[in-house]
Amino acid sequence: MNVIELDQIADAELIASNIPEDEYPAWNAATNYIIGQRVMRAVDGVHLNFEAMAAGVDAALPEVSAKSETPRWLSLGATNRWAMFDDAIGTATVADDMIDVSLLARGAGALVLMELQGRSVRIERELDGRNIYESDISLDDTPISGFYDWFFEPFRQRTSVVVSDLPGAVYGGSLRVLIEGTAGVACGVCRTGVARYYGDLSMGVEFGVEDYSIKARDRWGRYSVKEGAYSQVVKCRIASEPEEFNETVRKLAALRARLAYYELTDMDRLITLNVLGYYKDFRLNIDEHTLYYVTLELESLALTL
Repeated sequence: MNVIELDQIADAELIASNIPEDEYPAWNAATNYIIGQRVMRAVDGVHLNFEAMAAGVDAALPEVSAKSETPRWLSLGATNRWAMFDDAIGTATVADDMIDVSLLARGAGALVLMELQGRSVRIERELDGRNIYESDISLDDTPISGFYDWFFEPFRQRTSVVVSDLPGAVYGGSLRVLIEGTAGVACGVCRTGVARYYGDLSMGVEFGVEDYSIKARDRWGRYSVKEGAYSQVVKCRIASEPEEFNETVRKLAALRARLAYYELTDMDRLITLNVLGYYKDFRLNIDEHTLYYVTLELESLALTL
């Protein structure tokens, strides 16, 4: 199992983007806002949109007010340019035919792209004015087993791409991600990181979902359902060498509150087992002289269909 420890993408890391950021004006403490008016503000280097819930002038920062007991602002999440870099699934950067971004590389050896829409992805790693890595990836996941499928099988979108062979030992330069399509393109997650090997995955993986829908039943037994998001829940066991015990404990403890991509498999037919999220807990079981086992319970960020 590989775990990709994801880097935070903020103003300092986003070198260039072809996505305009002109949805709403920047927030101003001296402006007399009306209810429903929307603004943009950079919070910890990430650009967010807010909507006024009360009229008037208020010098309180929107991100602070939105979390208060009597909020005057409602957080709407990241702007279109920044939606692909936030810590959420279900918020995507969208464009007509192309998303073209360049990130500060800083030795990243892996790239995670999720909630993709389009026809192709091109990845370029640049250093001192020349490309030291290039990769073109098709987003056509249509199963073709013969001439009939070639002509008549409907297009199936590949929605996730994980690249773990970037030249991470090279520090500096930029990483360009180009997503192209003809009927609209989108990217919900674009994060660089460092991939680390944690051990061999054992058989017996448990997979399920945690549903956040609200289901209520009246006195006649009839249900009313308000559909909500859900999270993937995966329980797995990995085997590792005894000499890696202390290092594994240290790495897992460092991940306890850090967003990561847990790559349990690289097989396309089982790609849903991989989790973008957090572990709830881990247990180490030393029952052999030559191996010890790590039991992990993983929970993804909230997903929507």
